[in-house]
Order: sequence, then C-alpha cells, then structure tokens
Amino acid sequence: TAVLPRGSIALPVNLYVSGGSEEAQAAAWDFAIAANEPEHLIWMLDNVGWLPNRSGVDYSGVVAAKPQFGAFVDLPEDYVFFTLPSIEPINEILTRFAAQLVDAYADESLVGNDAAMLEVLKASAEETNAILKRAGILAN
Repeated sequence: TAVLPRGSIALPVNLYVSGGSEEAQAAAWDFAIAANEPEHLIWMLDNVGWLPNRSGVDYSGVVAAKPQFGAFVDLPEDYVFFTLPSIEPINEILTRFAAQLVDAYADESLVGNDAAMLEVLKASAEETNAILKRAGILAN
C-alpha cells in the first residue's frame, strides 16, 4: 500500500448525518464532533478502515495490529492534505477528466509533444468549464 508522494485527498465532508428538526440537527452535530474524538477515530480506523483526517492522534496500536494502515497515518512531516471542492458537479468533473487522462496516457503521439499535451489539457479545461457553466458556478 502506498499513498501519493507529496500529499493526499482528505474528505472531511463524507461522514454524513442527516438533520431535520432542530433536535435532529443538534444530534447530528454532536455525532460529528464525537466522531472526531481521538478514541472514536482510532476505533473507526481499527474496525471499519475509516481513514482519519486528524493528525496528532496515536494510531500506533492499530498500525501494530494492521501494518498496512501505516501508509495512511504515519506520514512525513512535509506531507500535505488537500480536499475537493464541495460543489455539486465535482464527481462528474473528476470522472470526465480522468477519462481524458486515460485516453491521453494511451496516446503515443503525445510522447515528447508538449503542444499536443497542452491541447489535451485545454480540451479538458473547456469540458470542465462547460460543466461548471451548466451548474451556474463558472467564475469569470
């Protein structure tokens, strides 16, 4: 198991709890706070493989029992986390961009051809911008 060389995606928005009434929203918020307490992060890593987004927690007990998790929690000092924008079309954008990268990777004519590679990136950017425009969130 290996992680990205410089950083990794941290998705703190993917632990969903639905709300509704004020009481339900308060309970959801209490759960979100409790889920990020060190003992609960350790439990979730150990029992369900939920990768924590919190540093400064001692995960060594889990890593000793399941060494493969070390790649995700024993990170270098200069390791950075980044996240995805919380926008509705992000999955479509990533999927379409990934498809273009797969095609480009298989295209031998791009080897050593910076101009052609830039055209692939330009086409990908245009497709992304079209998705953002359709969603009404394309910046000028």
